[in-house]
Amino acid sequence: MNGRYSFSIASSLILLLALAHMPYGYYTLLRIVLCIWGITYGVACSAEEKSRAYAIIPYGIAILYNPLIPVHLTRGTWNIINLATIPLIILITVQLTRSRKQPQ
Repeated sequence: MNGRYSFSIASSLILLLALAHMPYGYYTLLRIVLCIWGITYGVACSAEEKSRAYAIIPYGIAILYNPLIPVHLTRGTWNIINLATIPLIILITVQLTRSRKQPQ
């Protein structure tokens, strides 16, 4: 398993664990990890010609989860957003993998 899959799986698991009642520090860690994921994958999508249109998704995730200017929502709303973010992480990871495997 390459690093791309590992980072995406770890990010998805962190989002799933956030559904449980965790200490505040956990949610700060979640924001840091998801912001880094979004920036990393946004740059990767921007660099791949066949994935450029998808770059808005990870950049949007990075903005939403950024730890510097946190978005304050209710717990229920965050649970929905966290669950909706997981398929987006999978989509971007699969798209990048496919675009790199296809001949240019």
